Amino acid sequence: MYPRQVPPREEDPVAWQVTLMVHVGPHKTATTTIQAVLAHNTSYLATRGVHVPPGGHPERGGHHLLPFLLDGLSLAPLLGLTQVDVSVGDLLDAWLTGARETGAHRVLVSSEVFDVFEEEAWRAFDRELQQSALRTNTAVTRLVIHFTRREIDSRVSSAVGNSYIHGATLPRQELGERLRAEMARQDATIERIPEFLSTSAEVSYLDFDVAVKSPDVAPPPPDFVDRWFAHVLGAEDAKGIEIAQESSRLNPSLAGVTHDGIRAFNVLNNPRHADAVSPFLRFDGDSEMERAFERLNLVRSVFFGLDAKEQLVQELRAEIQNLRDEVAYLLDRSLRARIRRFLRGSRPPKDAGLEF
Repeated sequence: MYPRQVPPREEDPVAWQVTLMVHVGPHKTATTTIQAVLAHNTSYLATRGVHVPPGGHPERGGHHLLPFLLDGLSLAPLLGLTQVDVSVGDLLDAWLTGARETGAHRVLVSSEVFDVFEEEAWRAFDRELQQSALRTNTAVTRLVIHFTRREIDSRVSSAVGNSYIHGATLPRQELGERLRAEMARQDATIERIPEFLSTSAEVSYLDFDVAVKSPDVAPPPPDFVDRWFAHVLGAEDAKGIEIAQESSRLNPSLAGVTHDGIRAFNVLNNPRHADAVSPFLRFDGDSEMERAFERLNLVRSVFFGLDAKEQLVQELRAEIQNLRDEVAYLLDRSLRARIRRFLRGSRPPKDAGLEF
């Protein structure tokens, strides 16, 4: 699957210089959309000297395996792999040798999971990167962490629903408070990443959209993906990026009633010893956890269907109210209404557009 223990190339004693660019979501900042665009534009980016390693899916991309391994997560239930199948060193070796083979001096990877890294995980990443650079005769001259900033209230609102989809059991308010505290801590860690790395590193920020008004909807702003690529690659290299229609996604938050339904299901089906926020991050051979995960996967589509129906009901209710308002307006303009107002000595408001 991935090359192991790649030795330095004897025929090329000069170290291959690369800049490693790590895109850190976080969740609900169009990260999945960006990963899909990267997957669709791998060949073009190679012509611009940018190597995008294969992700976990040929169309959706995403380089989640490395942070999973660095964080010691069990891969078997989620990915069908074990730590014996692939290691952190295998992945990094593949990333760096891939850059040399394609003639690229920039390597670009993306994963939301990097957002939850604490100090020790980043230090472990640094150690593994240094060892991989020696094995592959590569000089990682610069490391850039590209972090997307989004107003935390909107992120929390979006993340609550996502947490229930993945098994959370805490009540909504408590879950929101927990997620808010975690996000604040994670954002503070992002700022300190250069302190944890021996490679010359920097954190590059891009705002998701300061004009996002609703915390209930999290689509990327119309120009965000274009802005992201221009920011990360430079305007000239970003011109050739093609954003496929299937890469653009809307992520509406689930309705409150759907949140409650999924949470109730999670409470009934998750093992009592499971983590209340992220129960399936670690299975560790727990058959009870595996069965709960399988049950959750089976019924998630049902809850999405219910949510779609709830949205339809809300739209119908809004349309009915519009019709009622229109009928009331027409009745107010009728001859009978005018006579009634005349007899009562009342007149319509000036801004109602009604005349006798």
